[in-house]
Amino acid sequence: MYLEQFERVIRWYLKFKEINDGISQKYHSNYYKDVVYAFFQNCYHLKDWVKNDEHVNKELRNKAECFVNNSTALKICGDICNGSKHSKITDGKEKIDKDTKISRTNHILVVGSTYSAKYKIISENNEYDAFDLATQCITEWKEFLGT
Repeated sequence: MYLEQFERVIRWYLKFKEINDGISQKYHSNYYKDVVYAFFQNCYHLKDWVKNDEHVNKELRNKAECFVNNSTALKICGDICNGSKHSKITDGKEKIDKDTKISRTNHILVVGSTYSAKYKIISENNEYDAFDLATQCITEWKEFLGT
């Protein structure tokens, strides 16, 4: 059911929040960037879970694609997802910009091994704070799903 995926998205979001706010460093910094990608991948694929869940009313299922296509945040989410999944988008699946990328803007290692990292997303020559964009995606999904 789509709620299972939505709950997974929330868990990835909370992991991302910990990295953004500061977490006890246990892994190499690439691990934390992987968490960021995992959030955006799972968040974008929530659309497919809603569309394919027979327990969801047909009207909501039919609106899921349009909902994502009318959201700048979720379209960027889709570009990150497809770009990280396919390495290079060649078939026109990009929603905004096939060259959308995530990069770390800074990281802080505080005494006591607390690690905090900030990431940015570049899409169509616009720069977005990745965590702010993730928060916007969560807000929009909650509104659409009525949770």
